[in-house]
Amino acid sequence: MNVLEINEIGKFIRNKRKEQGLRLEDLADEHISTATISNVERGVPHVNKDKVLYLLDKLNINIKEIPKLMIENSENTERVELTFTAMEALIDLGKDEEALLMLKSIPKRSIANYQAIQHLLQGKRFLQKQQWKKAERELSEAIRYAEQDSYAQENNVIASSYAELARCSFERQDVDQALIYVERGVRAFQKRGNHEDQLIYQLQLQQVTYLEQLGHTNEAIKYLELLWNSIDSIRKDGFVLEMYRLRAELYLRMKLHHDAIVYAREGIRLANGSRYQDHLFHLWVLLGKIYLEVEQLEHAETCFHFVRGMVEYVRQPFDIVQAYLPMIQLALKQDNIHLADTIADESLKMIGQNTGDEWALRSLYLKAQIEKQKKAWNQAVVHLERVISATQENGFTELCFEACFALADCYMELHDDEKFLQVTKKMYSLQKESNLHTAETFQQLGKQM
Repeated sequence: MNVLEINEIGKFIRNKRKEQGLRLEDLADEHISTATISNVERGVPHVNKDKVLYLLDKLNINIKEIPKLMIENSENTERVELTFTAMEALIDLGKDEEALLMLKSIPKRSIANYQAIQHLLQGKRFLQKQQWKKAERELSEAIRYAEQDSYAQENNVIASSYAELARCSFERQDVDQALIYVERGVRAFQKRGNHEDQLIYQLQLQQVTYLEQLGHTNEAIKYLELLWNSIDSIRKDGFVLEMYRLRAELYLRMKLHHDAIVYAREGIRLANGSRYQDHLFHLWVLLGKIYLEVEQLEHAETCFHFVRGMVEYVRQPFDIVQAYLPMIQLALKQDNIHLADTIADESLKMIGQNTGDEWALRSLYLKAQIEKQKKAWNQAVVHLERVISATQENGFTELCFEACFALADCYMELHDDEKFLQVTKKMYSLQKESNLHTAETFQQLGKQM
């Protein structure tokens, strides 16, 4: 047998074993080990021909019928794999019910060979529908089946499943767990010859995103630089645009404002005229934030004017709420209280009762700051007390401290010395527990007392 024949026969044997519902352990005996069976199925060239013939005999396969059976098997394999590819495309387009109908159209005997891929696609389907627990269960099953299936491993089902589990955790705001999953995905990834698999770039980009979200700026920059070396090989434009956004975001965090502006503007140039409206939106928001931080308010205003016109193209209300925060800050800097109030009200309307997210709470905090500007102290107190309660519950210590400081200011204006003292003590406790750098804040309070 030549190498090509061994590889094709190996796939054929694997499919027949799966169809008969047998594990590697079920076929192993004193004449053939599980490791040898696995080598046969993976088409390892140095496998003894007698072992292959012995395995065929155990599966009750007549060697004379192999050519005919292999043609039938190849045609069936191609049809099933094409169906899975179409299903994945439908899921990505949000047409999960159509994808489910396609899955049901595959004969049970055929699908037995693709349990890992089936669970992966089901996991992606549930992830798209935001049914997190069901998604996690299916993706975990995909990994379990793939660990026993060399074909699934070679097709990176394990790495793909970890990438989707990471997305699931990230959507549930568990960024630490998302990073753990994506690191496992990177380790599980298998390069196939000279084939450029875009999955590894997706995993590396996720890794940079989660590191940036966790505030690990230096580590994020290091991994982004490594990924940047492959930018010419990345075929997905969305990935490239996200790399530009991340680079600009990280430079902003490092106070390298000029570099941040360069990468944000280059990202916008690349995104202009493309179908990636969401990436264009985020890049304009980021550019506005950079100009706001360096006090180039007219430039920031130009950016945010463009952003307001793009809101209709944004799918996630959460993204709009995030964009509104620097817009409110700009309006306050320009003493445009009416505009700040209007944007804050729009933001709070989108949030509704969902005030457990830090961005939602920051919107409420800025609304309180607007009320302070209007000298509506009692209304500001109501908003700030809500912020403090929710930030304590969700562990947003820095925002809780900021809200306490603003609340102390309100009580000072209302001449409520008792409550002023209470909230000052609370700030001291927060500072002591979290080691916040707040000496200047307490100096300001001391001057007010």
